[in-house]
Amino acid sequence: MIFTDNVISSTPKPRGSDVYLPQNVDFHSTGWATVSESGTRISAPDANVSLTVPQGAVIPGERNSLYVTVLRQDKCSLRLDSMSTPLTPVVQFGSMQGDLLLKPVVLSMPHVGGVNGVKKLTLKYCKNTDGPIPIWEIVKLNERIDTRGVFMQLDNNMVHLVTSDMGAYVLLANLNDLSPASGTITSSSSSSSNFSSIKPLIN
Repeated sequence: MIFTDNVISSTPKPRGSDVYLPQNVDFHSTGWATVSESGTRISAPDANVSLTVPQGAVIPGERNSLYVTVLRQDKCSLRLDSMSTPLTPVVQFGSMQGDLLLKPVVLSMPHVGGVNGVKKLTLKYCKNTDGPIPIWEIVKLNERIDTRGVFMQLDNNMVHLVTSDMGAYVLLANLNDLSPASGTITSSSSSSSNFSSIKPLIN
């Protein structure tokens, strides 16, 4: 995957400007850029979250305004049962013009906790968190990057999702599968949540 080394962390713009973002998005937790066919990497401020747009993802000769943001859980209608806990913040990316991408992008976000001894990890996705009734669904993870859907890779402290589907993502685990150690991960510029923390490994 080829992309430029330029990393863009945008300065928030006030509502009423030429930038359109969903109503539930906090400008202070959002990075955006106007992307050409050469691609780029956009980072959300102070969140260790990034969106890598590869070369050729945008139609040649055109530009696409893309954003990546960290959402507060209470702003995206994410409802969890008593035994589920998030391992990542809720991260959303999209286009401010509604344009489709020609290639998958890489959405990277931090995780607290891992899969060593965890029976099941669940990735949830919501296409439109700002709609009247946001619908969260479980994502089927693919083993190959060249298949339609989402490919997930975990390293020591990050989750990388290769996906063509714009929207919001969050990685979940069952509390019974986690160790009692705890950690904290920032979910927005104004709120944080506690998560169980164990050494992340892939089975």
